[in-house]
Amino acid sequence: MRWAEFIGDETLREIGGAEDAAGGAPANPEAPVVCPLDHLGLLKVGGDDAEDFLHNQASNDLRAMAENEGRLAALCNPKGRMYCLFSAFRKDGAWYLQMPRTRIAPVMRRLSMFVLRAKVELEDASERLPAFGVVG
Repeated sequence: MRWAEFIGDETLREIGGAEDAAGGAPANPEAPVVCPLDHLGLLKVGGDDAEDFLHNQASNDLRAMAENEGRLAALCNPKGRMYCLFSAFRKDGAWYLQMPRTRIAPVMRRLSMFVLRAKVELEDASERLPAFGVVG
């Protein structure tokens, strides 16, 4: 699927998208560019105790975030060394941690060790919410 079709805006152009037949240049070089961020994935943290759980695990205070805000944070080992850097945001009552796709499974395993009896669900939401960037 083309990203411009996905978001419904024909004024955008894709990197490597349709080229002008005459010169090989993009049809509208001034149009904003959409680029897929397939290397990024999303870890969904949901449940009644998700906010307190993330507050205890993350290096930044995520409880103070508004619904439309994003924040950088990290998961660290007991010595304080960073295990994973992520960007966090809230959507529909759940928390989403955006990080490199290759880190999703290891982070899920690590966080699941600390869930214990908390009402927290961890899910790889990378396929349900695609990431893309818009430049220009």
